[in-house]
This record gives sequence, C-alpha cells and structure tokens, in this order.
Amino acid sequence: MDKNTTTGIILIVLLTFVWLWISQPEMPPEQIRQSEARPDSAAGTTPDSEQTPRPDLVAETEIAAEPAPEVAALPPSRNGDIRSDSTIKQIHVENQFLKATITNAAGARLVEWTLKKYEFHADGKDRGKVNLVLGNEVLLTGQPNLDEVTNGLDVEIVDRNGKPVELAKHTMFTDLLDGTTITLDEANPTREIEFYLPVENGRIVQKYIFYYDRYAVDLVIRFENLRDYIDNSWYSLKWENGLKATEENLTDDYSYAIAYAYQNGELEKLNISDEPEEVFPPGSTTSWTAIRTKYFLAAIIPHQRENLTVALSGYPGKVGEVTTKTYTTKLGVPFPPNRSGVSQDTFTVYMGPMDISTLSPYGVDLENLVMNKDWYEGIFRPISRWIVLPSFKFLRTFIPNYGLVIIIFSILI
Repeated sequence: MDKNTTTGIILIVLLTFVWLWISQPEMPPEQIRQSEARPDSAAGTTPDSEQTPRPDLVAETEIAAEPAPEVAALPPSRNGDIRSDSTIKQIHVENQFLKATITNAAGARLVEWTLKKYEFHADGKDRGKVNLVLGNEVLLTGQPNLDEVTNGLDVEIVDRNGKPVELAKHTMFTDLLDGTTITLDEANPTREIEFYLPVENGRIVQKYIFYYDRYAVDLVIRFENLRDYIDNSWYSLKWENGLKATEENLTDDYSYAIAYAYQNGELEKLNISDEPEEVFPPGSTTSWTAIRTKYFLAAIIPHQRENLTVALSGYPGKVGEVTTKTYTTKLGVPFPPNRSGVSQDTFTVYMGPMDISTLSPYGVDLENLVMNKDWYEGIFRPISRWIVLPSFKFLRTFIPNYGLVIIIFSILI
C-alpha cells in the first residue's frame, strides 16, 4: 500500500471509533433482560459544572399522592434488638434526567431508576425507557429473594455477637407518606429523603439527597448511639448483583460487563469468564468502585477515601445459550476510633450513561472507563478524545447532523 492508502485506512478507522463513541450513549439497541459523627469530606466529588446547592434545603415540589393501597409489611426481624415492622412505602422522585422510586423495604432500596433520555427497542418495537434496576418491584410483595432478583445498595454491620446485620433484610422507617411524589427543577433543585432503622437505643439512618440535574444521588449513612451494639470496627457498603442488560444482543452487552476499583490512581478490574471469582485490590485510597455494561455504569464514590478496603466479586450464569456476568462491589469503611454518639459518611452513587461529558464533572476520573474495554480501544482513545472528538464537537456547533459532520470532516482531512 502507498502512503495515501495507509493514511486513508487509519483515518477511516479513527472515524469509525469516533462515530461509535458519539452514538453509543444515544442509541442503545436495548431489550431489558433480567439475569440478574465521623466527619465526612465532600471535597472533590461534586461536579464542578453543577452548582446545585447542597442542603440547607430549598423548598421542594412535593405532592402527597392520594393514599395508595398499603402493602403488608415484612415480618418483624427475629433479632429482638432491631425494630423492623414499618409499613412498606414508596417514594417517587423525578428530575430532568430520570424517574426514581425508592421503598423503605429491603433497607431502603431502589425500585426504579428510569433514564428519561434513553429508549430501547427490540423486534422493531419501542419497549420504553431504560431502567437500570433488576425487578425490584418484588420487594413490595413481602418475601423477596434478594440474592437472585434485585440489585442495588446494601449496608452491613457486625453486631456484638459477631453476627452480620444487613439492612437489605429489614424494612426501615420514614416520615414521608406512601406515594409521596417529589419533582425537582431549577426552582426546587434538591431534596433529602431519610430512612431509619431503630436498633436498641440508637438508629441506623440512610439519607438520600437527590438533585434536579444529575444522574447521581448522595447517600449519607449515619450511626447513632450504637457503640455498644456494633462489635466490628468496619461496616460495608455494597452494590449487589450488577446492572440490567440493556441490549437485545446479550452476548455483546455482557462482553462489556466488568467490575472496577480505582485506587491510588490505578484502575483495578475484575472480568470473569466461566467461574466465580473474587479479588481484593490492595490500595488504601479508594476513589470509587463501579460496575458497567456496554452503555451504562453504576459507581460508588466515597467522599472520605482513605483507609477503605475493596472486594470485587462476580459469578457467571446462563440465559439460554448466553453466558451472563453478575458483579458485586464491596467497600469496607472504618468507624472512627471513638464512635460514641454519632458517626456518618457520605457517598455519591452514580447510575447513568457511559458518557465522557457526563462523567468528567465528577472529578474522579470515571470518564477513563469510556473506550477502555480492551487494548484496541485503549490505543485509539487518546487520539479520539483529544483530537478527533473536539473537532467533531466544533463542527457540530453549526452543523446539527452528526452524519453530515462525518462527511465534511472526511473531506477536510
């Protein structure tokens, strides 16, 4: 091949990668398939481009919905030290990017996390919006099998008898009415939703802070007067059971399914094959843990990053002839040496698209996961990100169609 031919081939390859990159978050060919007080520091985790005030809360738009039919509560815990007999409730939150539903059942777990800007299609039909949680409506039935049919956050402590206590096995309390609907916008940019679990003479509190302009929610975990109840010097925050597959081609989607930990500036990953596996990355400064599919990401960003431990685990499964991959990430968080009174930690939980412009403002290098599946994506990533993509974005400021931008860009080159 002569020099011009070689140059042309290289440019075509670059353009192909850029086109895939640009179109990736816009056009997932999706069909959802179920397979699956210590001070805390907020520095460095709030996106620079988002000026949403943290609470001190602004007034919110709250609609106390007509009383919804009450669902029977889960049976009280057999552990007599924990009160877990609250009536099951659902709280609905909507912002410009998503619709979320959270229940006080199963440790205040998400029932819905629907992305308003991402549709999926299968068999030539519109199948609705992308929802990143797994069948969590079963939480409302009273006796869910959490290990098989749901995904999401869970907090675990060890009591003074050495027994693990998982919030996911308890129904928490909230002062909000069942069916409460909260709408966030520029006039009402943020809202706190608090759940608590009475434990002996204290409480475990989970407070979610929603924002009108983010795919992320802040989670504040607070332990009140539990020094004599908790035996261990650590507790765990987990994301269990991965993310929903969002492609009709499951094989393609699961080829991208990987669990990550970003520690001491280094990216550790777990990509299982045919056997279950668990790894324990050794770093002590943890910026985040994450689980991805082809188009979407769930990440936990601790605001206090020092002296955390990490475990990544995954196991394979089967959907027909397709091998699935399901991951769990686990952060070990230390209690302060003197944990009398109140101790708390804050985490940012991101659940949204694998998009550089969306991930970069969080300031923790989450955007490094884009085009980072294999070595061949890594080769073209710097050129695509810093040279080709900025050129495309510049052209698109006055050319609305990406296809036309590609043609013009090719002619200019």
